Amino acid sequence: MNLDRLFRRREIGDLCHQALADGPKSTRDLAAAIIAYKGWDAGDRHLKTSVALRIVHTLRMQERRGKVVRAGKRGNAIVWALRNQGSAQLLT
Repeated sequence: MNLDRLFRRREIGDLCHQALADGPKSTRDLAAAIIAYKGWDAGDRHLKTSVALRIVHTLRMQERRGKVVRAGKRGNAIVWALRNQGSAQLLT
């Protein structure tokens, strides 16, 4: 599913940072939060997958820049956290 026109520039990163301000979250949790924020159908599996893949790409780029870290895994989903939240909240 092509999501290019559904998000403004840097919108996914900004929404992820807002969600991660509460603490570490998995990619699935972040996708659900973005879908709810946009008011889209939460039951659409293809939409969830597409948004999750876009989130992973965005957060990997931010990880390279030092803004977020991988805090571990929950099942087979990556758990992300903001770099400045400290290691006390990170999952291992």
